[in-house]
Amino acid sequence: MYYRNDEYILTPHDVTPSNFFDLFDVTKLKSNKPLQKKRRRRKDKSQHTNTVSSNKILKLEMIAKQTALCKTKTKFSQLCQSLKIPNQIIAPRPFMIHGKRKGMPGFHKQPLIKKYGKIQMVISGRILITLDEDVFLALSRLAHVHKSLVFLTSVNEIIRTMYKKVARDTQEAVKKSLKRLYGAEIGIMERECVDCKVEEKSYNFRIIDEYALETKEEGKTLISLNDFFERIFSDEINTYINTKQRAGFKSDVAKALYMYLQRNRRESKPYFIKLDKLCENINLQTKGFARSQLWQKVGKGLEVLKSNNYLDSYKLDKNNTIRVWYVKQPKAKDNELEKFKSSPKASTDDPNPILTKLFIDSFNFEDNIADKNRLIEGIKSLVEYQGKINIRMSRMNRLLGTPYRLCKTYIEWLEYQDWMDKIKIGHIKTDGKIFKKFVEEMEEECFGYKLVTRNGG
Repeated sequence: MYYRNDEYILTPHDVTPSNFFDLFDVTKLKSNKPLQKKRRRRKDKSQHTNTVSSNKILKLEMIAKQTALCKTKTKFSQLCQSLKIPNQIIAPRPFMIHGKRKGMPGFHKQPLIKKYGKIQMVISGRILITLDEDVFLALSRLAHVHKSLVFLTSVNEIIRTMYKKVARDTQEAVKKSLKRLYGAEIGIMERECVDCKVEEKSYNFRIIDEYALETKEEGKTLISLNDFFERIFSDEINTYINTKQRAGFKSDVAKALYMYLQRNRRESKPYFIKLDKLCENINLQTKGFARSQLWQKVGKGLEVLKSNNYLDSYKLDKNNTIRVWYVKQPKAKDNELEKFKSSPKASTDDPNPILTKLFIDSFNFEDNIADKNRLIEGIKSLVEYQGKINIRMSRMNRLLGTPYRLCKTYIEWLEYQDWMDKIKIGHIKTDGKIFKKFVEEMEEECFGYKLVTRNGG
C-alpha cells in the first residue's frame, strides 16, 4: 500500500545516531552518521506508512463505500460537459502558465498574493501549473459523478476525463500533478456586503486533502477533495466551464483566457480590459517582456478561442485595452427543425428531418427505406416524450429543453455505453429498456426530479 503524505517527511532533528558520544569522534562521524541516518529514516518512514497512512486510507475507503462510490456503473454525469467551478478559483487564479523549457515547477520562494475585486488569494507551497488545472477539472467532474468529495477512481480514468489518451508519460504526469495539488496551500479572503454590513470570509485549504495511489482495491486511486469544493454541488454563484471545449485548446494561454473570459462572459456587450491587467489575472509573466511581446502571446490565445467558435472577434485599442466579442449562444439548432419544415424542400413523409439526419450521421445507420421508416417512428416517440417533460430547472432545460437537445443528449449517452457492442435503430424509441435506463439516469442527474409524471406533465 502506497500513500502520499508529505507531513511525515523527517526533519534533521528526528534522526540521531545510536551513540550520542560518537558525535565528538570525527572519524566515526564521517563514516557512521550518514549510514545511521539513512537506516533510521527508512525505519521511521516505513512505520508511518504502515500505521498512520493505512488508518487514514481505511477511514476514507469506508466513507467511499458508505456513500456507494465504489460502483463501476457508468452514470450520465460523466457526459455532462458543463461543470460548475467556484468563482474564487477562476479569478484570482492559482495556476501558473509554466513554459516547458522551464523544467518541472518547484516551490514558491515566498507566498504569492493575488487580488481580484473583493477577493484576495495567498498561494504557498508547490507551484501549480495548467496541467494541474486540467487534473483539478477532471477530479471535479468525477466528484460530480460520485456526488461526493471522497471517491475511488484510477489514474487512467482521470486521464480519460481530461479527454486525453492513456499513455505512460501521461500517467506519470498525472501522478506528479496529484502531488502538486496536495502540496499547494491556498488561502482565500473575500468581502461580502450583508444587510449593509461588510463581512469577511476566509478559507485555507489544499485542493486535495488526502490521496492514495494504491488501495486495497487493485488499480484504484483514492481521492479526497477539500470541503471548500462542496459548492460545486450547490446553487451558489459559480462559473460554468465546458470541459470538453477547453480540452480542445492546445495552448496554455488559450485555456487560461477561456477560464477568465467565461467568468466575465457577456452576451450583448463586448468585454474590455487592459492588456497588463489581463496578463496579471491569467498569471502570464510580464516582467522582462515588452507590450508587443505580451500582445503577441495573448493574441495567439485569443485567436485559438476565435478559431474554436468561442469568440466572435477581438482587437487591441491604442490605449492597450483589449476588447472581445463573444459568440452568441447557439439557438439556431433548436429552431432548425421548424425552419426546415416551413421550407419548400421539406419532406412530407418525415416530420423531423433534422433529427433523422442527426441520428444517421451519429451512428452511420443504413439509409434504406425500411430502416429509415423505423427511425422516423422512433424519433416521433422521442419528440412526443419531450413535449411531456416538465422543465423544473436550468439543467433540465439545457439537456432536455427542446426535441433537438433531448436527441443530442440521448446520442451522447448512447455513445458512452461501453457495454453495448453496437447502437441499433431499435434503441431509438421510448418504449424500450435502453431508453428507460436513460430516463432513470437523467432523473438521477436532475436531483431526482421526475421527467414525466403519471398525468403526463
